[in-house]
Amino acid sequence: MIEGGWCDLITSDLFWPYAVFFWGVVALRVVFRRITRAELLVLGLLVLHHLLEIFQLGIGSNWHFSMLPHRYFGVAAPLAWCWTAYGLVQLWGMSSSTLRLLGRLTVLVLFLYVVGYLGVMKTYKAYVRGSVRDIQVALEKFDPLIRADYRGPSRWEPMPYSSVDYFSPKRPFILGAALSGDWAKYDTPYPRLPDYWMMYEGDEPPKDARGKRWPAIGRVRSLRSHWVLYRNPCSP
Repeated sequence: MIEGGWCDLITSDLFWPYAVFFWGVVALRVVFRRITRAELLVLGLLVLHHLLEIFQLGIGSNWHFSMLPHRYFGVAAPLAWCWTAYGLVQLWGMSSSTLRLLGRLTVLVLFLYVVGYLGVMKTYKAYVRGSVRDIQVALEKFDPLIRADYRGPSRWEPMPYSSVDYFSPKRPFILGAALSGDWAKYDTPYPRLPDYWMMYEGDEPPKDARGKRWPAIGRVRSLRSHWVLYRNPCSP
């Protein structure tokens, strides 16, 4: 089952506030037989790009993937935004005064939502006071403790190879709480990684292959959460 559903391919991956106008304009142009061959060519390129990305993900993971990452499909979104821009221009310049007022209000609301809320407020919440910044602050506080504790090599030699997942050869490897759920899904080529694991206080501590809990070596208070740092007993 694809996480988020295949519907994401025609909404989120095209940036949904713009995708609404894109699909609406395309549907109206098809219904009223105004769509041109050039437009069909661009639509075909957009669909072809999405299909090739799905095949790439499927072949790379042997068809064992549970989500469709937006960053892979979103690169073709500007092909769709031409219709979005066309629809917004038409709304702005409608002939009827009443419809023109409604159209311009729609354009302004969309602008404020995209620029004001998505562009400013959500970025501020995530990277200034939100979960992303919370993890960064916790890691900064754990940094002296990790530097004093770790005595192993600075790199993996040789570097284990994986055709599916991305791994850095640098050590120590610190796993954050934001990645904990995903990490458990992978059969990682690093049997002894991560070297350290940051988790929210109160979460179930990580365990080794025998079911023994990793030792906690430090606790800190970040912006909004309490964190615990666990050390892998197999790590140098």
